[in-house]
Amino acid sequence: MTVWLEVLGLNCQSCSEAAQQDRGCDEGSSPGQYFLERLNQEFDSCPGKHATEQSRMYIDAFFFFKQGYFPNQGGWMDQPVKLLQAFKVITAEVEEVNEWRKRKGTDR
Repeated sequence: MTVWLEVLGLNCQSCSEAAQQDRGCDEGSSPGQYFLERLNQEFDSCPGKHATEQSRMYIDAFFFFKQGYFPNQGGWMDQPVKLLQAFKVITAEVEEVNEWRKRKGTDR
């Protein structure tokens, strides 16, 4: 899900305070219901709130990896198995995002 957040316009870093209030990110705010058709899931607050810090870390590491940088010293075989497994999942999601964009006619 974390890979899709940016595509769906749910980037926590660029979200305004008003949007965070509307989306139920702040304590005490009354969120709406979010049904994300693309993910076929319903949320009681912004889906970005449900992305874990670890998921975000893997996404960041993946994009550095795509630029030729490994998160840890050494080569491919020196990376943790969990990281490599996360990269496989992220790669599949990124490919799905790209296919979705092609179908929608957006190449952002």
